[in-house]
Amino acid sequence: MDHARVVTAGDTLNDLAMFETGLQSVMVGNAEAGLLAALPRLPRTYRARGHGCEGIVEGLRHFGFGHLFEAVF
Repeated sequence: MDHARVVTAGDTLNDLAMFETGLQSVMVGNAEAGLLAALPRLPRTYRARGHGCEGIVEGLRHFGFGHLFEAVF
C-alpha cells in the first residue's frame, strides 16, 4: 500500500513503535505522558487537541483525508 494513504493513531506508550515507522501519525489529545515525551523526535506525527476518535478525525483532516467525512446523500 502507498504510505501516503496510511495514517496511524494512538494514545499510549505501547503505540510508540507504530509512530516510529515514519508513517503519517496522529497522537490524540489525551495521550500518555510517556508518549508525549517522544513527540519531538517524531516529525511525521500530528498532535491533535481532540481526545480519542475526535482527535483521530482531526488528524485525518490535517493529513488531507477530510473528504472521508463529507456527507453523501
